[in-house]
Amino acid sequence: MKKWGFYLLSMAFFLIIVIILGFKIPESWSDCYTQPGICISIVCILVLFVATIFYIYLHSVKSKGTLLGPILISEAKNINFDIMSFFASYCFPLVSFSINNSWRHVIVLGFLFILIGKIYVGADIYYYNPTLLLFGFRVYRVKGTIVGARDEIEKVVIVRGIITNGDKLKYIPIDKTTYYAIKI
Repeated sequence: MKKWGFYLLSMAFFLIIVIILGFKIPESWSDCYTQPGICISIVCILVLFVATIFYIYLHSVKSKGTLLGPILISEAKNINFDIMSFFASYCFPLVSFSINNSWRHVIVLGFLFILIGKIYVGADIYYYNPTLLLFGFRVYRVKGTIVGARDEIEKVVIVRGIITNGDKLKYIPIDKTTYYAIKI
């Protein structure tokens, strides 16, 4: 579920754009049937609400004390350079849909949104997105040791801020290869 949370967070600005493009104050609720932009805007508001809840969850993790670790970083490599490929490949084409005129366009837009999410979550590359950068998160490939266990690890970590060699991280596993980490 955390993977989908990161994906929805990555699509936050896309959702805002769709809301702006499709929203029009309806004269009556029956307008939703003839003007699909109104309905898709409402759906996007709900999805944006879920993404906001996930963002709040990420901020509350630090205070919950449920983090594992710490990991002592011996090597940290920034891998944020691949992020713009996500934006150029998927966000620009999705925004070009005309959602106000046809339900067919709305259905295709929804299908593509879910398909892109399935690809990114299934391939474990849900952290390749520009929105995380805008929210202050960075993505690193780190090597290090779990303090106390002396186990060597190599993982992708999503962390708020900048990390360097010698830093310590507490973490929550997202999947087998990726952690959400907090610098301590």
